[in-house]
Amino acid sequence: MMDRRRGCVDARNGLGLKLGQANPSLATVDRVARALDTDFATLALLERDTEDEQVEGTLVWQDADGSHALLLAATQDPRAELWRWTLAPGGHYDAEPDRPGAQEIHHVLAGRLTLTLETGPHVVAP
Repeated sequence: MMDRRRGCVDARNGLGLKLGQANPSLATVDRVARALDTDFATLALLERDTEDEQVEGTLVWQDADGSHALLLAATQDPRAELWRWTLAPGGHYDAEPDRPGAQEIHHVLAGRLTLTLETGPHVVAP
């Protein structure tokens, strides 16, 4: 479906995306963005009028248990993204590794977040 040197999505997933019937992973959306010579945030964030201040972000992932992720904002230089994740009790999200050099800051407001890292689990709590 796309130039394999910049990003790839197999034919079945590509058709599902085109028809609006797929629920792609965030990594798949990132590959689509790179193939379109843009980035995930530019593709996901809607341009908003100043009148549209009620919008909290762009819903980019959700699960049947109520867990969800909102992309709130992004900057270009330096590159940064602000996310709000809500995970239901027992909920989880299986992420792919970030690009080399990427850094994350996690701020937990309630409950506990267990990150499964190469070095082992790491628990973050308020």
